[in-house]
Order: sequence, then C-alpha cells, then structure tokens
Amino acid sequence: MTTTGWSPSEDWGIWAEGYASQANWVATSQAEYQLTIGAFPYCVPEQPQEIQIEVNGATLATHQWTECAHWSDNISIPAAMVHTGQNQIVSHFSHTAQPVDASGDGDVRSLSVGFTDLRIRKK
Repeated sequence: MTTTGWSPSEDWGIWAEGYASQANWVATSQAEYQLTIGAFPYCVPEQPQEIQIEVNGATLATHQWTECAHWSDNISIPAAMVHTGQNQIVSHFSHTAQPVDASGDGDVRSLSVGFTDLRIRKK
C-alpha cells in the first residue's frame, strides 16, 4: 500500500513525487519475499535518474537509468530484512522535475519515477 510521496493512480500506473516515496506491506511471517518492479524515470536532459530501494531502513537495491527506458526486475528480499507484521519500503530518487506540456503550462507535481508495477509476494 502506497503511503507517502505518490501522485494519484493513473490508467498506466502511478508517479512517485519528490525525492522519496514510501509503501508499506504486512508480512505474515519472517520469510523471503520478492519485489516485482516496473519503472521509468521522468526524463530530464543531462540528469540521469537513480533509485535506491530500502526495506525497513536497509538498502536492498539501486538502479541508475542512462536512458529513458523502462526497467523491470524481480528483486529478492532476504528473510533477515523482513519483520512479521508491518514492513516499509522507501524509494529514494536522485532528482525531480515539474513537467511542462506543449502549451507551456506547468504541472505542479514534482515527478521522479513512474511505476507500472510494484508488488511484493512471499517466495
């Protein structure tokens, strides 16, 4: 469940807003889980986007986009990082930007990464 740092859901997925976004999930036991992620950066010329994913305060993975391509991955979350009950995933981003459409009108959101998939399941 997304909690902070997210725009409202859209037909294709959801934008992360700002430099960090948080999602929580409940684990039924301390076991290995899998994070399925599909994401793309809000592209700004000369500013490659980077994401750092933390689980319960410990770094799980990082990814840096060199182009505006979609990134998909399945990342194992070791049982040692999982608490029985409430767990937290925080994604940190290297930069944000406010979009401007073709008419020159600005969007007040500070976008960083668009997520087409963000799921956690027990392995």
